Amino acid sequence: MIKILIVSDIKIYREGLRQILSAKNSTEVIAAVSCSHDDIAPYYSHRPHVVLLDMTTSTSCEIATEISQLPTPVAVVALGVGSDEPNIVSYAKAGISCYVSREASVDELMAAIKDAAQGECHCPPEIAGVLLNTLRTAPLREVYQPDPENKNEAHVKHAAASIAEGQAFYWCLTPRERQVIGLLVEGQSNKQISRTLCIELSTVKNHVHNLLIKLKAKNRAHAAYLLQASMAEIFDSASISRDPADMQRRRSNTTPS
Repeated sequence: MIKILIVSDIKIYREGLRQILSAKNSTEVIAAVSCSHDDIAPYYSHRPHVVLLDMTTSTSCEIATEISQLPTPVAVVALGVGSDEPNIVSYAKAGISCYVSREASVDELMAAIKDAAQGECHCPPEIAGVLLNTLRTAPLREVYQPDPENKNEAHVKHAAASIAEGQAFYWCLTPRERQVIGLLVEGQSNKQISRTLCIELSTVKNHVHNLLIKLKAKNRAHAAYLLQASMAEIFDSASISRDPADMQRRRSNTTPS
């Protein structure tokens, strides 16, 4: 049974969702509340598996960020996201990896809820396109600056494109995959990641395999490069050092998987 907390400032909307989901055998709605912190916070102790968050409110990103910092992981499903959403990157940075479009059906909503509860990413193609295109273009402006004196300009541009792709795909990872890739960048082996996250070694291997596919990386080192080179602000906020000397010290304390 998937425990759900519905959050929306539109009462008729949240009550309608409550009625629909309460009729499903696989879901239990623990509450349907407004976007006020005072209304939401008391239900964190109920440990919902999924929060359905109406993104039409101005505080939606703040709420998503707050939820992402809870001791017990809670997946957030962003409701009512449009293909022209200007804040889609902010949603991803707030830790949201599951999205339901404005035109979605109840069946599509249920699919998103199930994916979120299992720690998977759920993103309709039109929203994924907006997210990836936005993230792919911005780094190219920052990383690649044409230089008439640069004889290897084509190589630099290709490298910049790879970095941009790494940044774009980072936001399409599930929260658990982001944890794994962060530890991978630190130089931890599969066994160490297993101990750090208290998950099975086979689960770690599956996550690493999926990461390589999602990032289109050739190997672990390539995946780490794509993300480390393009996501400095993320790794800094996670206290993951990017200093080469410190990285070497970390690796010297690790054992190969």
